Amino acid sequence: MRDIVKQSQQVFLLFLLTILAFFLRFLGQPTIPYGFHRDEAGILYSAYSIVETGRDEWGRFMPLHFKALGDYPPGIYNYLVALTIPIVGLVPLAERLPAIIFGSLLVPLSFLFINSIFKNKKIALLSAFLITISPWDIVQSRAGSEALVALVFSILGMWCFYLAIKHSRPKLIIITLISYFLALYSYNAARVGLPLLHGMLVWYLWPDLKQKQFRRQLMLIITLFIFSIASVFATPGRQMSFQNTSIFTHPNLSSVSEIAFIRESSLRVPAVVSRVFSNKPVNIIYEFIDNYFSYFSFGFLFNDAGFHKRYLVPRSGPLLVILLPFIILGLSKYSELKRREKLLLIGWILLAPIAAAVTEEATPNVKRSMYLFFPLLILAAAGFIGTIKLLKSQPQSIYYKKYLPNIVICTTLLVLGWNFAFFTKQYVIHTKYETVHHRSYGYFEVFAKTEALEDQYERVYVYENVDTPHLYYLITQQFPPQQYQQIPTEQKRDLFMTEKPNVNIDQYTFVPHTCPLPEEIREKALYVLPAGCFNNKKLTAVISEVELVNSTDDMPLFYLAHRSTK
Repeated sequence: MRDIVKQSQQVFLLFLLTILAFFLRFLGQPTIPYGFHRDEAGILYSAYSIVETGRDEWGRFMPLHFKALGDYPPGIYNYLVALTIPIVGLVPLAERLPAIIFGSLLVPLSFLFINSIFKNKKIALLSAFLITISPWDIVQSRAGSEALVALVFSILGMWCFYLAIKHSRPKLIIITLISYFLALYSYNAARVGLPLLHGMLVWYLWPDLKQKQFRRQLMLIITLFIFSIASVFATPGRQMSFQNTSIFTHPNLSSVSEIAFIRESSLRVPAVVSRVFSNKPVNIIYEFIDNYFSYFSFGFLFNDAGFHKRYLVPRSGPLLVILLPFIILGLSKYSELKRREKLLLIGWILLAPIAAAVTEEATPNVKRSMYLFFPLLILAAAGFIGTIKLLKSQPQSIYYKKYLPNIVICTTLLVLGWNFAFFTKQYVIHTKYETVHHRSYGYFEVFAKTEALEDQYERVYVYENVDTPHLYYLITQQFPPQQYQQIPTEQKRDLFMTEKPNVNIDQYTFVPHTCPLPEEIREKALYVLPAGCFNNKKLTAVISEVELVNSTDDMPLFYLAHRSTK
């Protein structure tokens, strides 16, 4: 009876943590975080196009890789967004809702996974609590991250595989296969990271695997991995994206080698010496090592020294800094974990950054390293519980046993609370000013103003060379995907085109330049210009302001202008 009561209390506590996790990720949406990044806008309209026509905005039928902005990301997240649009409408919340739900579901899933493998409910519950207040999980959930969805599917698959092997339930292998497939087609980093982590799990379960003869199921999973990785090269656009980001094919590493060779030649260094030490393989090795160890730096884990900037919280990292001593204690002999369990987590941590380290750009990256933070939180939980257990087991006086552990617990909770409150303050307030310009802020406000003015003009020209503002127009107007699909491909635009065309939609022309030339300004036309254009005196001599869109710090962001009548 006592066990039933304890179990019901644990279920109730886990339920409360899940509800708390949902509110921490949902409250303030879609205002916080401020801005709606172009990637989010692209996913939202692609999903809307799927809902309306079964094809993406480029006219491709139910793709596994969406063309998107030209980088061909995996498409599972797009389909999840397609499920939310009929419920909440074509609004930013629809794009973020799947990540909010998956980020909340990670809390009970982590408890089930950790309790099954480590057989320790205290570690499982404390880990679930740490995930509830995890800065990485909260930020990724609130910003519509595909990486978070891939992480949840990965852990679900690994948990089912563990149960299938450990408890002789081979039918769960089917759920493993489905979960792994969904993870691999949710985010690209999973295609390298998940096979490595599954290999660690196979090592952990190897005694059971040899006894129960699950080689057939293992071959099925290996086949799935080969299929998913091969699909990268089966998609021409996806292959192009891989070549532009991988350290093995990135053009920068080749150019560095050539520059070094030329310089050494001018200094009369023998050619054979230059070829041995200044070549692309050497550069790749050094680049990988540099990238890999950047993921274990204090700045990346506990501060804002990472990429992409739209996910960063000033002076706060993916992990709360109070957890650092307990992560270290989780690796020590005072941890609650057994030796083989520690080795599993250490292997997990060491393998997690590999997928991120083989990319050249935006390193260290908080999305590509999504597998890294989960085992660190488990170590922190194990280190804290082991520390309290050690204090209670010391042969000192009864007062020592009674009060010191409670003092440590209360002090840790107070510091943890302060640490989380600091993160919350930084996220709610400082991202509004310090990182908002990385999240394409202002376009919805722009098109709300142009919609009220467009009847007064024959044409509206929108200038922007970095973002893709036409996506925001499509969303604001709920532009029919059937009509957008009929626009010829060469008249559409993605971020990777060498020569970007003007995009014409209804009365609007979206020009891929920062500012127009003075002689291009037409009468009876409205111009949407970045604020920097008004620093050009020749341009301001022929235009006048109609409306102004400010950034969150009340600084000019976009001007709506027309030809001056002076």
